[in-house]
Formats: sequence, C-alpha cells, structure tokens
Amino acid sequence: LVCLGVRPNGYPFCHHLGRETFLAPLRWDEQDWPLVGEQGQVTMSIARPPLTPHPWPPEAERDDFDQPELRLAWNFLRSPAAQTWSLSERPGWLCLHGTAANLDENGPQAWVGRRQERFDCQVRVALEFAPQTLGEEAGLCVRMNERHHYEIAILRGESGSQIIVRQRIGSLQAITAREDFYGSAVELLIRAEKDRYTFGYVSNGNDLRWLASGESRYLSTEVAGGFTGVFFGMYASGNGKQAS
Repeated sequence: LVCLGVRPNGYPFCHHLGRETFLAPLRWDEQDWPLVGEQGQVTMSIARPPLTPHPWPPEAERDDFDQPELRLAWNFLRSPAAQTWSLSERPGWLCLHGTAANLDENGPQAWVGRRQERFDCQVRVALEFAPQTLGEEAGLCVRMNERHHYEIAILRGESGSQIIVRQRIGSLQAITAREDFYGSAVELLIRAEKDRYTFGYVSNGNDLRWLASGESRYLSTEVAGGFTGVFFGMYASGNGKQAS
C-alpha cells in the first residue's frame, strides 16, 4: 500500500521534513478484505521486502556547478528571475545576484535550494563574496517560509563585513552570533540533527568554528504551517535595494 506520511520528531509531536511517500505491507483476509500492516495498524518500522532497485542513480551529494544546467534536485522560490543566477558567468560556480528582497519577503529573490531529506546531515558551501554596500549579504539558510528560517551569512555592516547567524521565528528575529570577517572566501556550514541546526564556518585555513544553534521544532509544520518541509538554500540579497 502506498500512503502519504511524515516522520515524527519529538514530543509534543511535530515534523519538519515534510510529507513523504511510504510503503506498507498489505494482505487480503479470508473475506477478501484488505489488511494493512499488523492487524490493520502500520508500525513505525517493518522488514523491507525484496524490492527491485530503481533504475536511476541516487542524487549526488556534492555539486560543483560545472554542468550547463542545474540538476533536478535544485529548486527556486516561486518563479525565478533569470538575471538572479548564472552557471555560465563563472564556470564551476553558481553566481547569485542579490535582489532588493530578503528572506522575510515575497518578492523575487536570488535563492537556490535543495530539500532536506534526512534528519542528520551536514550542508557545506564554498562562498566568495565581498559586499561593497551597506546591507548586502549572501549566505546559507534553512528555510520553512518567510516567517520561519535560520541563516548564516556574510553581511556588510556599518563597520565592515561581518559573519552572522540570524534566526527568524514568527514576529521574532534576532542575530544570535556576530563576528568581524576579513577577506572574501569562506566555507559556511549547517549541521542538521533531529532536534536542532548548528551553524559554523571555516576561513583563511583556520579550524571549523561553530557559532550558534537553533531548534528544528520552530521550523516545523506544527509551528510554521505548510507541509513541504524545510529547504537548505544559498541566497544573496541587497536588503532593500539591488545588490551591486
């Protein structure tokens, strides 16, 4: 039997990975009625039957953006503006050109993301970015919607470039970590666990530095609404004006 379900996380019950397709065993009883699972109940885990593997290869975990088109795993927010991204401008890189909209808004955004597929994983992106104008930023986020997202980013502030971790939960928003940043090349990381996300970076040959974390519960359907689950996304924004 094919059914739609979610993977529960914690108590009270919540889920942040979105709806998924599940299989459950089915047999026909003596009166020709279907019985699903064990005595009509689907259990949390079952022995896997000898299924034939699917004919296409699994999606690669790493992407060097060295192909002429984006792979099918990547998604945009709404209808993408063609001028916000490019694979040909700098071969081997995905180039994003920040719009005036930021992650809190519905306007056209320079954002390319991929669905979170498992509770425990790590996302890592190599970023080259030297913001010139106050408010410009680019980074890596985990996003449920405009009102529920966490991000680690390079931001141009009053005193120069900074690396920040920002958390948005409904009407509440805070920068939970901030450090001065010198240079233009950095690796941004998000470590996902069942109950939280942790944000860090590597730059200038230094060791990995973890900055802050936030609970996955506040990006769940039960808190944020929606049913698609969260996405990891790369983004750029001018925060009110087109980025230079």
